[in-house]
Amino acid sequence: METYKLKVKVGESEFEAEGPEEAVKAQFEAFKQMLESGAVKVTAPHERRGEHPPKNHEVGNEALLKLYKIEERNGRKDVTLRFTPQGGERRVSTALLLLLHGHRELADVENVPVTTLSDAMEQSGVPVARLDRAAAPLLREGLALRGGRSKGTWYRLTNQGTARAQDDARTLLEQI
Repeated sequence: METYKLKVKVGESEFEAEGPEEAVKAQFEAFKQMLESGAVKVTAPHERRGEHPPKNHEVGNEALLKLYKIEERNGRKDVTLRFTPQGGERRVSTALLLLLHGHRELADVENVPVTTLSDAMEQSGVPVARLDRAAAPLLREGLALRGGRSKGTWYRLTNQGTARAQDDARTLLEQI
């Protein structure tokens, strides 16, 4: 007889069982009923970390909406820049930093896939052949983190990166 395994995580609640299939399914049904009845509280990730809820365009952050454009496509929010940073060798890396910031603040996406960033860079008027080369200065300065491999690669801002992106966003908004 084969052993049936099931492992599920919903918020902070986890269910893990191993044994005969019918017994595991019965335990899982009991777990689901506990979740539905409210006996177990399911919290959002930002609540578990003790943070404020993520800011989004519905809250009315007008300054960010002047800088970013948000479009709903296929059930996801695409964030692009309305205005690009001006000249200089940091233009591309600053645009990338601002897009990471926009995804974090407006689309509530921490780990932004490389395919999404490449599209956003192109839509924003800053096309790049290789995103990894554009991100290299951000990684070197500790402003962003990279994970995954190949098309599964993602980038996210560090705390320092968030602070720099906010400063860059303020500067760009003053130029408008």
